[in-house]
Amino acid sequence: MMPMPERRRLALDIRQRFIRGSGDAVIIVAHPSEARRGSAAESGKCAGNDTNKQSECFVVDRKLLASLSKALHQQLYDEIGNALDGFISVRDVDGVIMERFLSWAYDGDYDLAELTTAEALLAHIRVYRLADEFQTRRLKEYAWEEAEALLRSLKDLRAVAAQDRENLCNHITQCARTCFTELIWDLTELKSLVNVARTAQQVPSPTAAQRVTKKDNLNEVCCVYLAQFMAYNLSHFRELSAFAELVQSCWAFAQILLHLLGPACSPPWSSGILNHF
Repeated sequence: MMPMPERRRLALDIRQRFIRGSGDAVIIVAHPSEARRGSAAESGKCAGNDTNKQSECFVVDRKLLASLSKALHQQLYDEIGNALDGFISVRDVDGVIMERFLSWAYDGDYDLAELTTAEALLAHIRVYRLADEFQTRRLKEYAWEEAEALLRSLKDLRAVAAQDRENLCNHITQCARTCFTELIWDLTELKSLVNVARTAQQVPSPTAAQRVTKKDNLNEVCCVYLAQFMAYNLSHFRELSAFAELVQSCWAFAQILLHLLGPACSPPWSSGILNHF
């Protein structure tokens, strides 16, 4: 993968060449998810779901895009380096998420300053999902680190204002749905991380040493971390219809959640606040 400073210099050169009307361009077409435009949008509880969204096209420099990952390079060039068809179609990704991906590709960052904490968290997870599809490791790490930082800042949801809590829980549930149903993960690795989490009471993030090994368990880390966060704050999730739908429709999430739940410190009839871990 091209180092970040070189990619930024290349991005500046690309912009100049596009201004002059030259440059080998690739067209990316982003197609929003029909499901995401349906049930989630109709509930009105997750921002960024517009039922009128249509597919959008983006023109990107071939060399820059191919530098982001081996998978993208293989889509754009053959084995001897000849350019292939400059057209990439991406399903279940809306234009806003693609814009953030391309912002990172050109500038090494994307801006979520205008979003609330709940909206930013879901945006990071959706960028992560796109980075996973493109096998762009650095963006996956960046998006998850940002999402994890937001979750750590929230800690116990009892500290969140009551009027904001339900909306936040719906967004976190949507994050979990994305990770458990749209990412590729290994069930054995999920259970291994659950055992570590129950012992250490936290899901360890990959260390620098792990990042350079062949084993890549970041998808599993995301899934278990979100499930653990929801298990600890279960009393705020259990009455949400979106949470009930996720438990019923995704057996892996339900199984991991059950493994992360521990006995409550007191029976439900004697306390109004329950922690499950």
